Amino acid sequence: MKYFFESIRTRAYWRYALFSSEAVGKFSGVLGILYLCVDLADAFNVYKKDKYSYYGLILLILLALAYVLSTRRPLSRVSYKILQKDFAVEVLIGDLFNIPGEIIISTSSTFDTDMSSGLISAGSLQGQLATKYFNGQTDEIDRQIKLSLDNDPFVFNDKRPGNKNEYPIGTVARVTSHGKISTSWLCRIWTKVKMHILT
Repeated sequence: MKYFFESIRTRAYWRYALFSSEAVGKFSGVLGILYLCVDLADAFNVYKKDKYSYYGLILLILLALAYVLSTRRPLSRVSYKILQKDFAVEVLIGDLFNIPGEIIISTSSTFDTDMSSGLISAGSLQGQLATKYFNGQTDEIDRQIKLSLDNDPFVFNDKRPGNKNEYPIGTVARVTSHGKISTSWLCRIWTKVKMHILT
């Protein structure tokens, strides 16, 4: 609900809700249907257009706007079915840690977890995971990551801050916390693909 009220206060939402081509098309269609109903009511002497034309027009516009706004609520999820494949990709806005199933958290190529030095921000996904499920203690996370990456190839880079072992793009380390969460720390998935969510 908080997301809804924050969204409707933004200029981007109103551009999407009222001033996009789809919104204008819906408004015009609904206004046309309502006007047709008024014409029919006038033909059967239920409503007189010439007597209440000014107020009737305002009412039609308000009804059309109300309909368009009711169908243009802020988006909280988008689903896309992959053609000729048996799966879909869903992007949604919410708390990642409240979603059932495994979580994938992106990280650097060196799988750093150190928050005390400021290398990893406590507000980042890695920091939130460490705080919520490991009480901010990253030693256990480091132990599980090291165990998971034991047989993965890496390149030693002494110029990097923090961990010196660099792993190739797509390397995954599994971390589990007290049976509550099973997490994959993914090393730099696609460096050329970016996702922007505007709120």
